[in-house]
Amino acid sequence: MRFTLALGLALGLAATVPAAAQKLDLRTLKCDEFIKQDKDFHGQILMWLSAYSMAEDDDPVIDFDQIIATGQKLGRTCAQNPASTVMAAYEQASK
Repeated sequence: MRFTLALGLALGLAATVPAAAQKLDLRTLKCDEFIKQDKDFHGQILMWLSAYSMAEDDDPVIDFDQIIATGQKLGRTCAQNPASTVMAAYEQASK
């Protein structure tokens, strides 16, 4: 059941990726470009960043409240620093 739910979520998120975007380098994606995207895109990136920043020995638990809180901080950080990269802003927002 959990696998089916996770697979459905993953497929749903994958279906919302812009057709033109084959690869997305978050080291170069600027905050001003990130802010212009829709909420589905933001959610995908936040989920990826959350997993990326996990330590190897962390429990495989998704804390949606924490992801939302970090996303809100990321939004504020990006709004204040539109020329910053998303990765740099995320590092600052997730502290």
